[in-house]
Amino acid sequence: MYWEKLLKALGGLIAKFRRGRNYDATERRHPESRNFEEDSIRLVIGLDFGTCFTKVVIGEDRVRYAIPFKGLTSVENPYLLPSVLYVRADTNVCELFTESQHDDLCAELKMPLIDRSWSLDDCVRASAYLGLAIKHARNWLMDTHGSTYENRKREWFINIGLPTASFDDKELKSVYKSIVEAAWRASAQDEDITLDKMKQFIRAEGGEIRELQSDTEVSELPSDRINTFPEFAAQLAGYLRSSLRQNGLHVTVDVGGGTMDTTIFNVEEFDGEDTFPVLAREVQSLGVNHLAETRRSRLAQLAEWEYSPFERFPTNEFIQSNFNVDKARLDEVDLPIKIEVADAIRQLLRDTKSHRYPRAPQWSRDSGEFGNPVRSFYSGGGSLTDFYANLLRRFEREVPPCRLRGSRLPIPEDFQFASDVSAGFDRMAVAYGLSYDPFDIGRIVGFDDIKDLEQEDSKSTFRDKFVGKEMM
Repeated sequence: MYWEKLLKALGGLIAKFRRGRNYDATERRHPESRNFEEDSIRLVIGLDFGTCFTKVVIGEDRVRYAIPFKGLTSVENPYLLPSVLYVRADTNVCELFTESQHDDLCAELKMPLIDRSWSLDDCVRASAYLGLAIKHARNWLMDTHGSTYENRKREWFINIGLPTASFDDKELKSVYKSIVEAAWRASAQDEDITLDKMKQFIRAEGGEIRELQSDTEVSELPSDRINTFPEFAAQLAGYLRSSLRQNGLHVTVDVGGGTMDTTIFNVEEFDGEDTFPVLAREVQSLGVNHLAETRRSRLAQLAEWEYSPFERFPTNEFIQSNFNVDKARLDEVDLPIKIEVADAIRQLLRDTKSHRYPRAPQWSRDSGEFGNPVRSFYSGGGSLTDFYANLLRRFEREVPPCRLRGSRLPIPEDFQFASDVSAGFDRMAVAYGLSYDPFDIGRIVGFDDIKDLEQEDSKSTFRDKFVGKEMM
């Protein structure tokens, strides 16, 4: 069959690639069998570059460290680094935090990448920011755990997350890798990071961001040690390694400051490796900022209200009591965006049922009036607000194909971070998953690699059990 031939060819290519890096499936499942030097250790930086906050986790076989940014962030959670860059007006030196009112503030560093409108300057600023974050993370590890790592050869890797809808975009993935490569190069220098220096590391030519050789001697990171992964796959790393794991259809909804990233995918295991066929994905500008702007534009009482995405979003009760808005009026104002958000999720579920996985067990009503819910995970700071939390809970009362069952991500035992922010693990889950060895995160089958199926073409019992393998 077509899918069998394709899978065999794909497996051969992956095996060949692994052999080229002296890394096979046996080594992946049994790290102790890896043929590394006894004094070497593999350290993986998981980089969750968000529109509002960036999270960093450094992992190795035994443990994964959440990197705190105390002194560089004013938010309650020290593991959330605001995605803003400060540039000194007099020296062009870049910083993650400043108390000077004269320094230039560069915000929305990620948005030009998401909407594919990036310029050389956008890439330079993003690279400078990530270079500072990487440098801080490495310094924290050595300052805090130097006795463990200082006398060992450290083999560094960087995994960075991409929105699922962008993962099939080869040009964007290339730009991301170039930005991270330049960031690493800048982070390895002792001197200050400046925008001028970053321009020596990357350049724009023919619409492509490319590496520019420099005379400066810095530590190099081979390009195959920088990898991109869709954020949904990294987010579920802890869940997939827990007793709560289930194969089958899943949904993730990540509500950030600027966007809502929804992904529908299957969880399967093929040849001993987790496999994720992406059935539907969409990134839309329906994040918390959209909600705040809608309320401000439609409520006269909020005309002067200034909401910062780096602060906790005010509850409905706070808005009602502090701005003299009754519940009925607030519900009326929220209704259009509530419909917009809900319809965006429903449409992806309906498309999945109609064209991507028509015979998924979750669509059946055999188990009762409401059928089987699709296991779902909600993440991002926006998902914790009462507006989005209440809206997502309503999907538990829908009928197939729109019935979801929200679940909490389990906190992994090997994750080291302060217990007083344990409720915020959902926001750290992507960075945590990215801190795994790149071959341990799983095999992603892109949306464009899966053919649409009509309901009448999906009749085999094999397809009732597995989705993705026959469509790869």
